[in-house]
Amino acid sequence: MYSLLIVDDENIIRKGLRVIIDDLGFSFREVVEAENGVQALAIYEKHKPDIIIVDIQMPHMDGIEFLKKIRDIGADSRVIIFSGYSEFEYAREAIRFKVTEYLLKPIKRQDLEAALKRALDDLDQEKGTEELPPGSLSETDGNMLKDMLLSAGGSDEVFQMFLSERRIEMPCPHFIILYAQFTHLQLFSDAGQGSILPATMLGSKLVAMFPQVLSVPHVKNSVISIINIKKGDGLRELRASLNEINEYLREKGLRVNWGVSGISSKSVPLYTLFRQAKAAFMEKLVYGEGNIYFADELPKLADRLHFNESDITQMISMLRMMDTGRLEVFINQRCNETSIKGMVTVKEYQDKLCSLLIQVGSGINGSEKAGVFMANNIYQFVEELEECTSLPAANKRFIDTLVLISTYDHKEGTKSGDNKSIALVKLFIQKNFHKVINLDMLANQVSMNPSYFSVLFKKEEGISLTDYIVNVRINKAMEYLIDPQFKVYEVATKTGFNDEKYFSKVFKKNVGITPKEYKEKSIFHM
Repeated sequence: MYSLLIVDDENIIRKGLRVIIDDLGFSFREVVEAENGVQALAIYEKHKPDIIIVDIQMPHMDGIEFLKKIRDIGADSRVIIFSGYSEFEYAREAIRFKVTEYLLKPIKRQDLEAALKRALDDLDQEKGTEELPPGSLSETDGNMLKDMLLSAGGSDEVFQMFLSERRIEMPCPHFIILYAQFTHLQLFSDAGQGSILPATMLGSKLVAMFPQVLSVPHVKNSVISIINIKKGDGLRELRASLNEINEYLREKGLRVNWGVSGISSKSVPLYTLFRQAKAAFMEKLVYGEGNIYFADELPKLADRLHFNESDITQMISMLRMMDTGRLEVFINQRCNETSIKGMVTVKEYQDKLCSLLIQVGSGINGSEKAGVFMANNIYQFVEELEECTSLPAANKRFIDTLVLISTYDHKEGTKSGDNKSIALVKLFIQKNFHKVINLDMLANQVSMNPSYFSVLFKKEEGISLTDYIVNVRINKAMEYLIDPQFKVYEVATKTGFNDEKYFSKVFKKNVGITPKEYKEKSIFHM
């Protein structure tokens, strides 16, 4: 991974660039900021960034003078210059100092994206492979190791061969597997200081604390690590080390939940250890007061969570009547901490709910097409369950999935009909974003049950109906704010927010800056 330096005398412009770069999906090992050329020069000598984004007009030392000085000391960073000045003289000076791109204000997202891609491609071609975080493997080796972790074929013999071929030594006789997930991702930044990616910070701390670490990314801010460990006092030392890492990451604005497998033996494949770590991690739904969950401390299985035929019949009846409120009460009464904590593992709880999805869904829809639809949704439910941090949240996710499965109509043309309904609602929102809009109104537009339509919309669009409405309004607001004839309070009214304070709060949450800052200071053209 590469590092990035952003140089501009306006704090709002530096922050705006970071928001857009993050929104575009670019990941950097480190991002540092400077507010003028003098500060940027000192930061460059310390951090040696791979890519530099720099303004021309700055106090103390402008962008051109800064480039001249770093080129004089042999810097080979890729440079993207932006400026509100389009005179040829600036462009000619930029070319002299090997600038990758010259962007004029207002900067367009697509131009910034293209410039960063070109800079990254140049670096990849020059270096051959990306720089890897501590404890990481190359992409090819990482994929091989991930296959061993996620498939039943990952025997200890195959793993030892993998280590031997790559000359990776594990000085201790045993190892464990950690499953770590960053549940609250919040990077910190101050002018002149760097923000480092969570996986990189985690990798650095693990490498510093253990004889040998191998880490591979999993899904959605999660990492799987194999840690070499002593069998005697290893787990006690491991707990202390993970607590130390948690404290370090908490200072950086991160919260991490850990699942820890048992200690390996020759007969235990990687896959089994990974499943142990994953099962331990899922216990956060019940034991949410901690951050570290050990497989060896899980409760023994006990069949305390049981649904009989009468329960299934009641649930089918509730779903046919679309009485989701009563269904939610029923599930929360049966699936709560009293019935699970210390008696049933979260893995068993998950298996029970999946079985219940199948039983209830089959009781309503029995066709082959409905079965495929149901299987896909059960798989997604299992993935989404990982993100839930409490039993009520997990139960709500279960009910939403069950409603979607149970209301699936497998007749020909229904799916296209659902798509048409969603398209009509989206069109209605885009035309009426300035008016009061609510779920009941939108569902009535397409003659659907509000609860069902809400679940269907999120399933098809990947975003909640409320968030979609907010996004439409924010995009329209950004267009109006660029126009000098509209004041901020007028834009709030024109986009359906009405209250200026609420508009500013929502705008900042989504864009990263306030409407006033965007209007007065922003150089970005959306």
